[in-house]
Amino acid sequence: GYLVAGVHVSDGRINKNHKLFIFRNDVPVTEATIAKTIRVFKKEVNEVKKNEECTVILKDENIKFEKGDQLVAF
Repeated sequence: GYLVAGVHVSDGRINKNHKLFIFRNDVPVTEATIAKTIRVFKKEVNEVKKNEECTVILKDENIKFEKGDQLVAF
């Protein structure tokens, strides 16, 4: 299954080949992989840069986000 996340890129960039760490209270809680695509207004894109917003589709539907969680791409 998949999980959809709305993301604001606060620093750097994110592309569809990146792996992601999910941080909660500055502590990494799990790792995630981008499943299919990154979208900006329904348009599929390869990369999103600082101060842009996008939708990311993650491979693991068992991830439970909490308010304030951060995704860090690498």
